[in-house]
Amino acid sequence: MDDLAKLLRCFTDPLCDIDARKKATDSIKDSQELWHTKEYPKFLKVFLEPLLAQLTSTQPQFEDTELQKLRHSVLEVLSKLPPNEVLRPYLPKLLELCLTILNSDNQANGVLAMRMLLDLNKNLVRSSVQGFEPQFVECVNFIAKVYAEFQATFAEAFGPNPAKLPTDFSSTFRSLKMVSECPLPLMFLMQLFPVYAKTRVPALLPSMAAAACQRGPELSALPPCPQAVWEKEMEKRQRDMRERQQRGQPPEQMSEDKWKELVQEKWKEGVLGAVTDLKIAQVG
Repeated sequence: MDDLAKLLRCFTDPLCDIDARKKATDSIKDSQELWHTKEYPKFLKVFLEPLLAQLTSTQPQFEDTELQKLRHSVLEVLSKLPPNEVLRPYLPKLLELCLTILNSDNQANGVLAMRMLLDLNKNLVRSSVQGFEPQFVECVNFIAKVYAEFQATFAEAFGPNPAKLPTDFSSTFRSLKMVSECPLPLMFLMQLFPVYAKTRVPALLPSMAAAACQRGPELSALPPCPQAVWEKEMEKRQRDMRERQQRGQPPEQMSEDKWKELVQEKWKEGVLGAVTDLKIAQVG
């Protein structure tokens, strides 16, 4: 624990950059065995607030940035904290964080937040539900919006003129994977808050049924890579080339044809991933 405490400065010193904070978070992640010892209360007292601050004091990212890597790594740490009685004093803040992430962040972080929210409810809220009704209402509102956006998300990915695919950096509200994560927490929360469920959940059922019945695309006729994606990938390639030149590195050794093949393959993998997420969502 004393060695870990030295990492605290990485989170509290404004001069520490994102890379230093990411490395500190990874070191904490590698010390999970500590959370199952008598040092767990001390660990929470020292590190929980600084870790929460990495999420509450930075903005959600919708691209693969270094800040996104830090935010996701912090969420991984928080999602793996043992949800026992030692964690109970921090329960309101953790639930509030989960709901904030769900309502404002990207798919990768949202999936972690939803799983964390379910875990906290299973292990801590269920033994004393009084006072936690607002989080049930907010969670149902979030799920309702995810399903309300489903048709637009589907059309964006699989329509006649696909614009883009849902990815880990898509909004939680435009995510097929998020749709697949929603049913299980909803069912569990309905058991914890049956009175509220009777008034809130019935309005959700038509949109959930419509999503479950939505016919997916034929694998033999998947949409081709759209022009907007080609243009974005070209901008990224040109930016990478400029950055390599600024760093004095040799130019990229890849032919135009090979680059186009990789972009097409990346798009195809994304489409197949989206189809998989859709099928899982419909089974769920």
